[in-house]
Amino acid sequence: MAETDPAAEQTPPASTDGALGEQGAQGKENEPLGEPGLSALHKERERANAAEKQAAEYKAKVDAAESAKLSDIERANKERDDAKAELAQSRTSLARAEALAKFPVPADYQDLVVGTDAASFEASAKKIHELHTRAEGKATRPDPVPGAGTGSNNPPASGGLAAGRAAYAAKKAK
Repeated sequence: MAETDPAAEQTPPASTDGALGEQGAQGKENEPLGEPGLSALHKERERANAAEKQAAEYKAKVDAAESAKLSDIERANKERDDAKAELAQSRTSLARAEALAKFPVPADYQDLVVGTDAASFEASAKKIHELHTRAEGKATRPDPVPGAGTGSNNPPASGGLAAGRAAYAAKKAK
């Protein structure tokens, strides 16, 4: 005995209100639904399309929020990198200035003082300082005591407490 599908034996009623065009477009699987089934199917498809549209809108909002977060993070990273670069530039400038203070170089030759850290700036400034002082015929070694030898070699006018007493006594004796 061969069993037959009862749904396959039924033929759908013909529709006179133009639903036949929709049924033909939707395929044979929708034919046995009838008018109430087609109406429910249309409502379900509309609801599904609306839900998909709403889900796409929410996804777009979430993506926008995440990209805004990333742009905040990227902006913070850029600010951090800029601050690090500025700090490195400041440290380099400071190291160069300290080297030039320790080994004075004329303004015309200061652009020759180069380096990447304090030691390299100092070595460069020292070498240029020595070359310049040799060219001018001066002593190449720096003063052991800064400022020493800039005054006269005469002893000070007052010789201390005893000299002060003697000067006072000489004024009183007159």
